[in-house]
Amino acid sequence: MRNESVRAKRLISLTRAQEDAPGELLGHRLRVLALAELGRFADMDAEVDTYALVSDGIRQPLYAWYVPLWRGMRALMDGRFEDAVDWCTEAEAIGASAPARTRNC
Repeated sequence: MRNESVRAKRLISLTRAQEDAPGELLGHRLRVLALAELGRFADMDAEVDTYALVSDGIRQPLYAWYVPLWRGMRALMDGRFEDAVDWCTEAEAIGASAPARTRNC
């Protein structure tokens, strides 16, 4: 998993240099997953925050729903069940607002 985290950082760097926000978001998604698999949850939370900043900049539901999904997962891990429901509800609402052609991606 450590290699996946390193590769994701490289992807982030390359796509950021090209001003390719969707590519950068892919790198952040891969890094979030790698950090979670490594049990590095504080780093994962920071990566989710970074992902949110980039995603907010392009304002597309296709990318935005990941943030409340991950935050809901973390709330569940911490036993914050009401927060988890709120985050899942937000993720669902964002997903429902996506154009129909992107909902099955």
